[in-house]
Amino acid sequence: VGGNLTLTSGALALGGTTVGGALAVTASGAVTDTGVLAVTGTTTINAGSNAVTLNSSNTSGGAASITGGDVDVTINATGNLTLTTTGSVTFGTTTVGGNLAVTAGTTVSQSGVLTITGTTDITAANGASNITLNVFDNDFSKTVGGVLGGAVSLRGHNTRIKDVNEIDLGTIITYGMFLVQAGGAVTDSGVLTLLAKLEIQAATHDVTLDTASNDLHP
Repeated sequence: VGGNLTLTSGALALGGTTVGGALAVTASGAVTDTGVLAVTGTTTINAGSNAVTLNSSNTSGGAASITGGDVDVTINATGNLTLTTTGSVTFGTTTVGGNLAVTAGTTVSQSGVLTITGTTDITAANGASNITLNVFDNDFSKTVGGVLGGAVSLRGHNTRIKDVNEIDLGTIITYGMFLVQAGGAVTDSGVLTLLAKLEIQAATHDVTLDTASNDLHP
């Protein structure tokens, strides 16, 4: 399709699809892909409370927004990526050129590497569910042109995050354990409110958590 593509459907299985403009999908059933989605413009998929499973090597030249029940997504988005779910979120290999924002109804996890240039903001069931982002090659605060990218903000129960190099922690609220594993320095630009155990593994790198209003429970 050379221009925009707008689809309204029940359950929808998308084969290999190239869109020269924007892709907009509204579905009253599950949305899946059986081939690669290559979208030049923005990508918007709304499946209500139904599952969205897009696990091909999909691309979006603009911002991407996905709403659904359980969402399993693999995508390379040049702009921002926004996920809003009533169920879980599972990331395949995903690259975001802008900011990542996730509001999940249950758990957030991954099966592939996450590379995020901008900020990352993830909430799992308003703090009641776990966030498990423990693939070591993740790069959340990606450095571009010598400048460290955006901070990582998380709200979850047991929460684990790995980064291949340095990581900047934004607003962190955890109700269970919080584990950070980094291949570089760990800093905070936001407030950490931790109601259970904190563990940071940064090898020989500096850990600086110096926001005055941090609340680090033992």
